[in-house]
Amino acid sequence: MPETSEFDRKLQAALTELQATGMRRRWSFNPYESNLLRWLGFRVRPPHYRSFWRAFFGIGLYFGIIWGIGMWIMLWRFEWTGAGVPWRYIIGTCLVGTLYGLFMALSLRRDRRKYRLSKWDDL
Repeated sequence: MPETSEFDRKLQAALTELQATGMRRRWSFNPYESNLLRWLGFRVRPPHYRSFWRAFFGIGLYFGIIWGIGMWIMLWRFEWTGAGVPWRYIIGTCLVGTLYGLFMALSLRRDRRKYRLSKWDDL
């Protein structure tokens, strides 16, 4: 039987602690993209155990890219004249990603305090 790594032990302890808090939806503390990244071999903590800045940049960048691609496919490509770099689309995407990342990082911080979650290093 293979020995469980320190990360795997902490991950299981974190998921158990999060489930014990009574959060309604499992995907809110163990999102699908985290599971996908773990399946691909990356060591990804649950969102509530990431630092504020790591959550801010990770979530903001992920959402900004997905939102920008979606907006380009559905709307912007029809409006773009093809002359020059579409700066307003790039700036808009960066702004949306930044705001979403900020609000989600603040929400995760609030939940950490509300549910009195342990620090990752203490698990």
